Amino acid sequence: MWWAAKRTLSLVLLALGVLRRSFVVVLLVGLIALNIASLTIPAVAQAMSAAITAVTKAPTVYSKLSQKAIASNKLLLKATGEMSSATGKLTKKEAALAKVTAEAVVLRGQLNSANGKLGKMQTKVSSVTKRVRERVARDASRNLGSIYGEALPYVGVGVIVGVTVWELSDACGTMNDMVTLEKETLGREDSSEDAQKVCGYKVPTRAEVWAAIKSSPQMVWESLPELPDLPALTEVSFPEVDWSWRPWN
Repeated sequence: MWWAAKRTLSLVLLALGVLRRSFVVVLLVGLIALNIASLTIPAVAQAMSAAITAVTKAPTVYSKLSQKAIASNKLLLKATGEMSSATGKLTKKEAALAKVTAEAVVLRGQLNSANGKLGKMQTKVSSVTKRVRERVARDASRNLGSIYGEALPYVGVGVIVGVTVWELSDACGTMNDMVTLEKETLGREDSSEDAQKVCGYKVPTRAEVWAAIKSSPQMVWESLPELPDLPALTEVSFPEVDWSWRPWN
């Protein structure tokens, strides 16, 4: 009887040893698996960290790292937002700069075009004023030189007619130059009719002038105020003259 009880006790102890060893193995395997899971699965690591923190009331390495990661993420999000805002502002400034640059290019082109037109206008004005100066000097010299010729009897009529032809030709050229000058500087062409009128004057020949004087000097004198821009003249009476007489006959 004692022997049977001893045998039974031995079996129980043996069974308990096996269970103990099995429990230790299972516990060891479980701890290894949990450790691996905590390293590879964030949710498991977070759960273990929360459990340890709840039990020990002390923060774990994982919780500290998590807090630092959260803080870093917040800083990163803030920096990303600021960078995005700065990028937007920079894009707007670049667009404004591009617009200003384009406008500057257009203005530079307009300025170059205006300078080109101004240069051409100055050249034309210089050419016109030079021709006018030359005509004025030539007319002054011609008028002074023709005084004595115009004073000669009979021959002076031809001198007057020739000088007048030259003066009308110069006046026509001057009027055309003035029309060109006004067109280039003011863009007006309303003075072209005056130029056409001046250029359209016809100078009578020496024979026509002499015939008119011989036929009726009074009529010639009375017709003078009808000439363009000629002020009214005091009436002068002419005696009958025998124009066929020549001092050299």
